[in-house]
Amino acid sequence: MTDPNEPPEGDLLRAELAARGRHAFPGTEGCMTFLIMAADPGAPADEDAAYGVPHVLMYAGERVDRPAFDHCDP
Repeated sequence: MTDPNEPPEGDLLRAELAARGRHAFPGTEGCMTFLIMAADPGAPADEDAAYGVPHVLMYAGERVDRPAFDHCDP
């Protein structure tokens, strides 16, 4: 059974990254959401800075602001 109070997947991933000293920030393109993270672990923990340096976009083709049970293809 799924828990309707389950946090969104993007929040879970951001928490795991933060626990490892990395900072990811949510973004939106069209109706899809993603996380962006500076590739350099020593980059400032600032969303604007992440866009201005080499970065990683974590994009799964669905919205990261929904819980896993709400996805078509988890």
